Amino acid sequence: MILLAFGSHYEKDNLAWEIAKSLTGVKVELCSRPEDIIDVDDDIYIIDVVKGLTSVRLLDLDDIKTKKSLTTHDFDVGFFLKLMEGIGKVRNIKIIGIPEKKDKKKIKAEVENLLKSCDI
Repeated sequence: MILLAFGSHYEKDNLAWEIAKSLTGVKVELCSRPEDIIDVDDDIYIIDVVKGLTSVRLLDLDDIKTKKSLTTHDFDVGFFLKLMEGIGKVRNIKIIGIPEKKDKKKIKAEVENLLKSCDI
């Protein structure tokens, strides 16, 4: 199992990276492009910020809302996962959604509890 953390070096988009890097006992890969998912041959857990959440939550593909994309520059993780599902390339993927506005220590504790409850 691998935990793919999505974000960037941009301060407002690196919360998932910060949380993932602080976890112990979990293989983590920092990702900045949705297509990083393609090369993973293991069960995948994705951690990413999800607007509107007030607590950490385990999501599946049906929970993901995508925006309309006009070019490939508009692709986000949700769009890419839906695209993979549409062409039959979805593997065992779970999404750990984290809130964008909450104390980092609380988010980390919630993520650790979720990972333990999923037996990871």
